[in-house]
Amino acid sequence: ALLSDAVRRFPADAALAARHADALLLARQPAEAEAEYRRSIAIGPASFEIWYGFGNSLLARYAYGEARDALTQAVALDPGSAGARCNLAEALFQMGEVDAAIGHYLQAAAAGDARVQAHAMRNIACIIPGSAAADAWAVLAARRRVATTLPGAATTRPAAATPPAQPSHQTTPDLPTHPQPPCSPPTPQTPPPPAPHH
Repeated sequence: ALLSDAVRRFPADAALAARHADALLLARQPAEAEAEYRRSIAIGPASFEIWYGFGNSLLARYAYGEARDALTQAVALDPGSAGARCNLAEALFQMGEVDAAIGHYLQAAAAGDARVQAHAMRNIACIIPGSAAADAWAVLAARRRVATTLPGAATTRPAAATPPAQPSHQTTPDLPTHPQPPCSPPTPQTPPPPAPHH
């Protein structure tokens, strides 16, 4: 209530509008947060934190195109923000830009702490089958990397199958070689309806 009162008393204060937006987002009111972030951006100048919060409010409302744009601004202001890169990757994935999403997840894994690395690697394992650049061996490698870190996974690794030689024109994503613990996958897509039985 105090923050809302302060925003009404000082409507031209961009930082105050941004803090109000942050509080609304934390209170799980993304539509209201989005409006306050927009107001803060209009007053300007918009910082990394404002673009990041704005992008998160848009992600929470499934506005993936706008979230991608806002999170791209955040990453431009702080390229080392693993959290912003993970959220940008989620927006890109939801828009069907799987290879771009994998690229941002890889950058997040390289820059983030163990929790962010785990999140990024788990999500790569989930989305990599949709990658135009990944063949079956790349999918298998990404999934094995995550599977070996699951609770109860064998402590010794089975011998890996050797992939066949690939023609030089095929590429696979350059995935980190260290295994990561599991995390939540990207938002699941609605499965197709079952085929009718004849």
